[in-house]
Amino acid sequence: MTKTTKILLLAAGYVFLAKAGLRLASVNASATAVWPAAGLALAILFMEGYELWPGVFIGAFIANLTTAGTILTSLGIATGNTLEGLLAAYAVRQYAGGRQVFDHPANIYKYAALAALGSPMVAATIGVTTLIVGGFAPPNEFGTIWLTWWLGDAGGIFLTAPLLVLWMLNPRLARIRKNVLETVLVSTILFALAIITFGGGFYPSRLHYPLEFLCTPAILWAAFRLGKRLTATMTFFLSMLAVWGTLHGLGPFARWSQNDSLLLLQAYMGVVSIMSLAVAAVVAEREHALQTSEIRFARLMESNVIGIITRDSDGRILEANDTFLSLIGYSRNEMLDGDLRDQDLTPPEYQSQVAWADEHLRSSGGYQAIEKELIHREGTRIPVLIGAVRIDESPFRAVCFVIDATHRRQAMEALRQAYDEIEVRVAKRTEELSQVNFELSKEIARRHQAEAELKNLSLLDPLTGLYNRRGFLALSEQQWLQAYRDKRPLFLFFADVDGLKTINDTLGHHRGDQALIEAANVLRRTFRKSDILSRIGGDEFAVVAAQAPLEQAQVYLARLQENIDEINATSHLPFKLSLSIGTAVFDQQGKSSVQELMRLADEDLYTHKHSRNPS
Repeated sequence: MTKTTKILLLAAGYVFLAKAGLRLASVNASATAVWPAAGLALAILFMEGYELWPGVFIGAFIANLTTAGTILTSLGIATGNTLEGLLAAYAVRQYAGGRQVFDHPANIYKYAALAALGSPMVAATIGVTTLIVGGFAPPNEFGTIWLTWWLGDAGGIFLTAPLLVLWMLNPRLARIRKNVLETVLVSTILFALAIITFGGGFYPSRLHYPLEFLCTPAILWAAFRLGKRLTATMTFFLSMLAVWGTLHGLGPFARWSQNDSLLLLQAYMGVVSIMSLAVAAVVAEREHALQTSEIRFARLMESNVIGIITRDSDGRILEANDTFLSLIGYSRNEMLDGDLRDQDLTPPEYQSQVAWADEHLRSSGGYQAIEKELIHREGTRIPVLIGAVRIDESPFRAVCFVIDATHRRQAMEALRQAYDEIEVRVAKRTEELSQVNFELSKEIARRHQAEAELKNLSLLDPLTGLYNRRGFLALSEQQWLQAYRDKRPLFLFFADVDGLKTINDTLGHHRGDQALIEAANVLRRTFRKSDILSRIGGDEFAVVAAQAPLEQAQVYLARLQENIDEINATSHLPFKLSLSIGTAVFDQQGKSSVQELMRLADEDLYTHKHSRNPS
């Protein structure tokens, strides 16, 4: 649709709504308490752009010229109406959240203050001043006409604009189809209540009981259950019924003066509109937060890092992820049949600990990780760390996080044995050489050296002297966090030794070890001392290079190949050293972890290997 077509359609719609509103004018032919055209102008200029302002100007000019006044007064009024729409659209975009204007209560209140109450002051002031200067209104009626004009335009922005904006933002009917019965029910109830309140139903029309509160439960029902679009729609149609009833002298706002009646009604409907939209926004925020929480929990349940279970007050396991089931050796069907209980999986000596944990879970809502053992289906015992948090009181539900502590216990036992051995040696040596301070000092130094060796053994590869996988992951994670915080690139190189199996099979494993050592030496010569070099397993190496510009990657690769060629040319090895290389770069563009970089580098390595040897 062209810009001109949009302007003409806006002008036609503005004229239609303006003429409908001016039919209700009473204090002045150009001022009415019902002005839905203001809401149309705001909605279109806000959603489609400021450049459509001529449509508002043309529509306002035609509507006023064909109602009362001259060309000059119509031009003045049209100018005020156009400025009103532009200022309202600008205020919503800049200060009330833009397209999220109806997503948060704070934005809705800003919309009410700036767009609905603020911008109509411009149109009312310019319009009434134009009428007085043009001789179409006496000066002593400035206040009455201005109030009517302002509140009429505010009512249009309160009621018409939200209806149009929300449907333009999301014209799909999916949610309505899911709740069609409830939508019909709420609409029917609201219509019946509107007839009772504003149509004079069940009581004589001359009695104007203050029953406007009757419609509030239905509007709140829509806000809580049906969303912002249907809430705005029902509020708009409620206002139409209320206007009809009030014009016929019915309802709680009917007065001797038609203008006073409509002004009271517009004030009431504006409050209802903002209140219901704010409630609907709060409900939508809570629903979104709940959905996000459920998605996160589902992803956590699917995690293969830790075991997660949901249990009831009797210890029966209601849900469990695959990691936990694999840990204890049971099937999901056995869990669903109710055959798994926390107590049955716990050895007798830990039962008192389980009772304490259950009591703590009920009284304080959770407990920190405790170490215990679980019984595998085959009867073996598995050391675990387990913590829990209560997620529901009635019925009782708790989520438990289970971590396999087997390797931790083995490491602790090995470390304990090493310490015990060192202690024995130190005690024996101290007793034998208690009189020789020098020998005692040497033994203490040997003990410290043994502790350092134990630590190094867990981080270094004994063959190449490079970091092993554990050391690489620990150090590279620190480099990744530093790169993320400083917003600088980080390179990860993957390499493997080509043909290592052939070297082992034809030349012997000592030559294979030599190939790995030479590969490690090449990496040392290629990269900086500050870079993290590691042999992560078998014939695979990994390097993390930080604090280098993006173009440095190609420099590294070229230097690496030069060093390989130099070794092959000068060292007279009985084999040709060759490395396949894969590269990944952390550049703040979505690589979210070291593991992700390792995966990308691994894929690049195999692409490089395949390109060199397609077969």
